Amino acid sequence: MATIQSVDKALSVLNYILVQNFVHGVPQHRIAAALGLSASNVSRYIDELKRHELIESVADTGHVRASHRLARAAATILDHINQARDRLDRSVARITTPITE
Repeated sequence: MATIQSVDKALSVLNYILVQNFVHGVPQHRIAAALGLSASNVSRYIDELKRHELIESVADTGHVRASHRLARAAATILDHINQARDRLDRSVARITTPITE
């Protein structure tokens, strides 16, 4: 049960980071305060998320942000959704085009 709670808290940290400023990132103390977690736990979750390349540190500030790897994955997902939308639009056009004899 403790492992599931840790995963849940780590995902809460990731979710908080995802909605923050991508360019500037967010300081760890703000994450801890916003989520009501200890600084040491936030640091541990951040280390694990970094290990999985889901977040990264901003070099000049030390803030953390969503990783470029995660941003590329999101862009790929969006591309797949757009491709599916295009296929659906073509299908709808074929279905709704009147049949001429």
